Amino acid sequence: WYQATRALDKGPMDRRVWFVPGVAQPQYTWSEDRPDDLNNALLARPSFVRITLPESSPYGASLLAAVDTGLQEGSLPGEALSAAARYLGVGDVLVRNDVRWDKAGGARPIAVATHVGSDPGLVFRGANGAPGEDLVRTPDQPELELQLPPLQRYEVRDARDLVRTESADGLVLVDGDGWAL
Repeated sequence: WYQATRALDKGPMDRRVWFVPGVAQPQYTWSEDRPDDLNNALLARPSFVRITLPESSPYGASLLAAVDTGLQEGSLPGEALSAAARYLGVGDVLVRNDVRWDKAGGARPIAVATHVGSDPGLVFRGANGAPGEDLVRTPDQPELELQLPPLQRYEVRDARDLVRTESADGLVLVDGDGWAL
């Protein structure tokens, strides 16, 4: 974790880091349950993670819930994660394969890693930890899942800054919640 966050902190301070997948409560295989996630404790850069009790506006929480739910259910369109990341001023995505997905009915690490890795708007920048380290072990575990490291870092192609202006040309107004996108 320290190596990953040091690498992420070398990125631009005007772009966020997005921790995926989201969780009901921060639970890792290597620690006790915790009230807060690691992003604010370990990163100097702005960052966020989707949790059950949102720490953002209702609009932001709705968008994060929609994207994270689609990611974990396998229904998120191919480039939707990187598109949402650009919209939200995200420069890097951190895939956490060491979360306790089994406690809250989340997606298996192989499903999340495969979806994120196949998004053409994301560029793999590195992994931290040994293959299979700190992954939840289950009887029906896919062999390929045991090759995953605990953390994988991706850079968002054509990332946008947190604070920016946008042209109104080609503007599309969406009337609805996060699932409308």
